[in-house]
Amino acid sequence: MNAAAIAIAAVLSATAAAAAPAPTIWEEATESPDAAAARTAYDAQMLAGDDLIAIAVASDRLDERGRLVQAALSAYEAAAIARPDLAEPHWRAALVLHTFYNECAMDRAPLCVGGPRKREAERLIAHWDAAERLAPWDPRVAERVLPDRAILHTKLATPAHLEAARVDYQRILDRRRGVTPVEPLGSNTFRRAFALGNMAETMMMLGDLDAAIEAYREADRLSPDLSRAFGLAVALDRDGQPSAAAEVLHRQGADAAKHFVQQLAEGDIFFVPRGEASYYLGLVAALAGDDVVALEHFEAYIDSGAHPRFQPRAREHVAALRTRIARQVHGAR
Repeated sequence: MNAAAIAIAAVLSATAAAAAPAPTIWEEATESPDAAAARTAYDAQMLAGDDLIAIAVASDRLDERGRLVQAALSAYEAAAIARPDLAEPHWRAALVLHTFYNECAMDRAPLCVGGPRKREAERLIAHWDAAERLAPWDPRVAERVLPDRAILHTKLATPAHLEAARVDYQRILDRRRGVTPVEPLGSNTFRRAFALGNMAETMMMLGDLDAAIEAYREADRLSPDLSRAFGLAVALDRDGQPSAAAEVLHRQGADAAKHFVQQLAEGDIFFVPRGEASYYLGLVAALAGDDVVALEHFEAYIDSGAHPRFQPRAREHVAALRTRIARQVHGAR
């Protein structure tokens, strides 16, 4: 479903759930003026937010759409202030932020008003957190919040966000142990492997290479995947196990590097920060015997400043590659 469809679905499904729960006759008779005013304000702001999103969906002008989206968010947030005990305004605000900002990174739908930005990402996470706190058993927590929030935490990439991503991935994995009656084995296995792979990447970014390697191997056992295999190779290399890393890469076949580069170019996989991809590409090129290309990638990784804890290992590769290249040049003379 593209961003437009999600936004429209949100508006169409919102009306019935937007109003605050109607008080009973007794509650209405004993309701304080402040409580009645809060309920009225909540209903008005929720309706205003829904109307603004409906207009934004129909608008062809990006500047107007952006203004309407921000106004809708302000309305939902005003509703949350009026009724701090209700989760629905946070769900509504989170859906709008996710649709119009966060999904724009991969979904080039015409509704996008700009790429994902840190301010909107933090705002989105805050609404997800508030909705979960107020309605922890809402099925949207497991179905939408945990996977999307974990990935967004990973993309923000600070130590605090990475740790939060680790927690969310672990909660996903805990839910996917075994097979539930409504979830086919294949689906459960694939989704668990996907979560394990993302967990492994997060653990590597946190510097826990042992946990990353274990998670990558378990993911590969459940559902082999090229990008996860490359991740395992990088984790092994950074852990001082170059022979094991080479074995993993060789098992992927002669065309693995080409397919990996294609996945990267098409946006099927992402790295945080972007310079991290250069380490992967450098390792692949080095094991393929293309020392010049490998050197260029490892130098690009160092220049990017990505993951300082792994810079020394990249410098070891650079030194070894320069030595090999120099020997080849002198041997050719």
